[in-house]
Amino acid sequence: MPEETTTATIRPATEDDVQLIFDLICELATYEKLRDEVVGTPELLRASLFDSRAAEALIVEVEGEEAHAGTTPRAARKDAFAAATRMAAAMYEATTDADDTLRFTIGRVDVHPGSPNTVPGQASFTIDMRHPSNDVLDAHEKTLLAIVAARAAPCTAGVERVTAVAPTRLACGETSLTIIGLEMVLP
Repeated sequence: MPEETTTATIRPATEDDVQLIFDLICELATYEKLRDEVVGTPELLRASLFDSRAAEALIVEVEGEEAHAGTTPRAARKDAFAAATRMAAAMYEATTDADDTLRFTIGRVDVHPGSPNTVPGQASFTIDMRHPSNDVLDAHEKTLLAIVAARAAPCTAGVERVTAVAPTRLACGETSLTIIGLEMVLP
C-alpha cells in the first residue's frame, strides 16, 4: 500500500482572499437571517484586515493528489478532502466548551478540482475563533495546531496567525456592533 503524502497547512489570509472572506461573512449573515443587517464592502474589510489588523483570519490548506475515483482504490488515495474533514471534525470537538462561550466557525470549504469522479487534490477551509479571554484563545490555537499536525500525518503542516485582536467587550445597551468594517445591528 502506498504511503499517503497529503500536505496540510494553515496559511495567513492575503488581500487576494478579501472577497472570499467577505462572501463568507455575507453567507453567515444570510444563514442567520440577518443579511439585511450587514453593512460594508470588500474594500472596508480589506482596510480592516490589512491596514489596521482588526480581525483574525486563518485558512487551512490541504494538498493531496488528484486521482480517478473509479480506478483508484481507497488505500491508494491521497484525498485532500478526507484529510480536511478529519481535521475539521477534531477541531469542532476540541473547541466545544461547557459554557458555550468560545465561538469557533469553519465558514467556507473549497475542494478542487470539484469534479464528481476525481479524488480531490486540494481542499481549504476558513477558521474564525473568538472568546473574551486571550489566554483561552491562545490555548485553543495551540490545540488547533496540534490537530492539523496529527490529522494530516504523515503529512507536513504549517500554521501562521494572520492577526491577533484583543477581545472586544460590548457595553450593555449598545445597539450596533462594528467589526472589521461591517456593522450589524443587534436585537
